[in-house]
Amino acid sequence: MKILENITERDLAVERLTKISTASSDLAEGPIAVGDFSDDELGILVRKMISHYRSAFENDLKCFPYLRDLA
Repeated sequence: MKILENITERDLAVERLTKISTASSDLAEGPIAVGDFSDDELGILVRKMISHYRSAFENDLKCFPYLRDLA
């Protein structure tokens, strides 16, 4: 199943993002650090990023979540 072939409507895109994101995120526009890169917490951090994308998508904002590199 290719995700791009199945998401053709806005409501479906929001529904899919909601299912895989964290419960909520602060509404933010522009670059936003969601945390420090960590293999142990990568799943949690990616879901936080998805949550920011979902909020931005629903509110017609541009949001660019990223992870800080500890190196």
